[in-house]
Amino acid sequence: LLQNIDALPDHAVVVAATNFAQGIDPAVWRRFPFQIPFAVPDASLREALWKTMLRDFAPASLHWDELVSLSEGISGAVIEQVCQDAIRTAILAGESEADATEILRRLGLAISLLNGHYLPSIEDEVRWLRQWRGEAFSLRELARLYAVSTRQISNMLRGPNAGKAASKTSKRSGKPR
Repeated sequence: LLQNIDALPDHAVVVAATNFAQGIDPAVWRRFPFQIPFAVPDASLREALWKTMLRDFAPASLHWDELVSLSEGISGAVIEQVCQDAIRTAILAGESEADATEILRRLGLAISLLNGHYLPSIEDEVRWLRQWRGEAFSLRELARLYAVSTRQISNMLRGPNAGKAASKTSKRSGKPR
């Protein structure tokens, strides 16, 4: 990329955009004599983005104020991705509107990635969501979202060794063997 930029004629104009400026190597930045920073959307713009991007798939049960508040500091591109993911999930499930908790789940997972928290498993996702917004992600709601039992969600929340500890107890007394 850098060699191609350097090989351009002097009259060429290169325009680039990123949502992750801090991740760009300084050698790239030196090739751009002008930079125009764009702030993340404010509350009114975030609300407009959510409503525009969810369109007819916006659930009636969605609390717009909560969604706008939770998405503070998030770029329009992330909001768009969350909306597209929630709409895709609704379409694949044969639903006419996105699920409000699914939208929150998608937002929470996006926030985790933006904060550098890679969630490689469902267990990690469940723990993150419960810690992030426990009141929105009850055991029952998480079980519904992930199509598992509440017992499985409870075991996930206890940690990776929850099932192993149970298998090392006596079936009759419940005491360790």
